[in-house]
Amino acid sequence: MFYMQDHADEFDNAPKDLLPYLFSNFLGMFITATLEFAIYSVIKKNKPKINPELVLPGLASGIIYGAAQVFMCGATQALTASITYPIVSTMHGLVAALWSIFYFKEVQYYTHVEQPCDMFTKNNPNITCAGTLLVSHDDEAIILVFRGTVGSQELNEEEQFYNMTLTFPGGGTVAQFYYNGFLIVWNSGFRDAFFSAKNTYPNYELWVTGWSMGGSLAGMAAPYISQMGYFDKANIKMVSFGELRIGHKDFADRYPSLVPYAYRVVHRNDVVPHLIPLEAGYVHHVNESKPYLIATYIYFLIAAFLQGCMLGFSIYSISASENTWGWADSKSIFWSLAAFSLAEIIHLTIIEIVFRLTAKKIKERLDSGVPAYYDNFIYD
Repeated sequence: MFYMQDHADEFDNAPKDLLPYLFSNFLGMFITATLEFAIYSVIKKNKPKINPELVLPGLASGIIYGAAQVFMCGATQALTASITYPIVSTMHGLVAALWSIFYFKEVQYYTHVEQPCDMFTKNNPNITCAGTLLVSHDDEAIILVFRGTVGSQELNEEEQFYNMTLTFPGGGTVAQFYYNGFLIVWNSGFRDAFFSAKNTYPNYELWVTGWSMGGSLAGMAAPYISQMGYFDKANIKMVSFGELRIGHKDFADRYPSLVPYAYRVVHRNDVVPHLIPLEAGYVHHVNESKPYLIATYIYFLIAAFLQGCMLGFSIYSISASENTWGWADSKSIFWSLAAFSLAEIIHLTIIEIVFRLTAKKIKERLDSGVPAYYDNFIYD
């Protein structure tokens, strides 16, 4: 669409606005959904399972989506894609979150704490540690979320002063920066909010998470709360993303007894989890999960290629030969819709395969158990 608009000399009669382009888009979606339902009905021997409560909401969501596409095209025409696309890509998540928090009351906000945590300069605003406490009533969980690294000064302190260590309560050597950083947040209102939520919802689980430096703070918070007896360890779940090494082997060996449900999600080639070296005595704690990243890359490449072909066919079906704007012959229309439908079917199939493989791998890990630490592996 944008190519045709930007090359008016090649497409003299192409519409200047985006709305005329939506017909092929909507028609392709309709054909694809119909074909998918027909295939599903054949597989189910003409006895498809349909939840009647979802029919009207499904129709309503389709109408809302169609209206949103029309408005998005109007906004793009007026503001350009560089402005509207970032808004469109983030606004739906924001709207969903607002509905979840203020209407359905699924998530309850308790507190957000951000404090300077520089080990050398008091109240240094360039090195801070932060955490947010929420309660998810849908999941019946108290959630502690720790923010990741912000700025080069924080990163420098993390990777340069790992030789400064402390003894974790109950035993085990840990990095002073992460332990002190967690305690600063904990003692600055986080602890009070935690006990308030726990006393209000005594049967809820405790979920602890974070990414990068926040993953390391989460990795420190979960065993601390367990060690101090503040929460039943059987109901603590710690899942971090890109967590650095936070302790020596003596601490890593204790970790499963403090937090049985603990997973570090890492990218196989991400440098961050390896910034603190093995030579300094540091070892990753259990358990490590490396997603099917190759399958994900292949999925996005194929999906992008197929959708690009789909768009090309759609444009061709509208812009007939000799640069005359209008519907092409029936053969090109048929192949346009066929390409659109095939792209979406393969797209959804790849998603299903990736998710099923990932779920299978996670189940295998949960059923079979994992080693106490992973630093003997080449990528760790």
